[in-house]
Amino acid sequence: MNENLLNRNYSLTWFEEKYIDLLEMSPREDSFQDLIVYPLIDSILANKIMNEYDIVDSKNFRQFNTIEHDRRKYSVLTKAVPDMLIAKDFFYKNRNPKIQELLQVRLTFEIKEPNSNEMLNGSLKGDCGKYYKNSLYLEIVPSLWKNGRSILTNLRRWHFFDIAGMKDKKYDELRNEIKEYILIQELCGFDNIDECYNKNAGKKGNPSYVPTAEALNNHRDQLYNAIIKNREMHEMIHNALDSDVSINAFRNIQKDADNYYFESIREFLCESESCDPIDLVRNEGKMVVDRVGNLDDNNSKVITDISDLDVNVADWNMLISYIDKFI
Repeated sequence: MNENLLNRNYSLTWFEEKYIDLLEMSPREDSFQDLIVYPLIDSILANKIMNEYDIVDSKNFRQFNTIEHDRRKYSVLTKAVPDMLIAKDFFYKNRNPKIQELLQVRLTFEIKEPNSNEMLNGSLKGDCGKYYKNSLYLEIVPSLWKNGRSILTNLRRWHFFDIAGMKDKKYDELRNEIKEYILIQELCGFDNIDECYNKNAGKKGNPSYVPTAEALNNHRDQLYNAIIKNREMHEMIHNALDSDVSINAFRNIQKDADNYYFESIREFLCESESCDPIDLVRNEGKMVVDRVGNLDDNNSKVITDISDLDVNVADWNMLISYIDKFI
């Protein structure tokens, strides 16, 4: 089956060997994305009979907007940039609104390295007795809401999220909570080019962008006039901005929203899963590589060769098949 979906260079054995090599020599998130996830997805896309989408490696895009690039169509300025996009008509130089309108994002990726404590030994729904780190839920939801579909993986476990399955009326209240949360986050973020000035202009070092008084007042007015049905959050916003219209006030509102809506955010992610997570490698215990058997580490699972990963061929085939359908 996989021969029809993947370039023959990207087999299960390739995955296992590359996984161990990176775990031993370069156990960084960027390495696993660049040398495993990217080529794997690229191969699946290349083998589709009809494909209009490309991979956009967005992991190193700046958190803030630049003079060339505005990321607000596919992400939220107060939150992390997705690691990768599958998109059509993506142009980095997109300040022209007509160019932005062309963009169609099929889905986003959030990628963690296999030993990242954000996912390790936990689960999305806490059904193993431990949830993932709170920061992970807050990281994924904004881009999922903006684009509709996301994949989360630490290379061991793969999650697939699709909010298209949440159109039933029973999800109305939950969707409205997330809609409010995203609106608040968006109004707490500022475009560095159109709404800020660089207080380090003419000085050495990195720029330091500060919102203008006009931008601060404009965002305050938008938050005041926003339809926030949750009375407690509505009052928190007004109390914060009545006394202090500054960037710190907006940052505090952003953090308050993270805390206030968190349970809804976690529930939203759990309900938007389009299938059960697919585990290639057990998501338990830190892994270290020791090819010669000299390492004494009682707190980690020691890997000497690919057999120690214990990857099931059927799980690999299921993963490749599902990714192909999902993208």
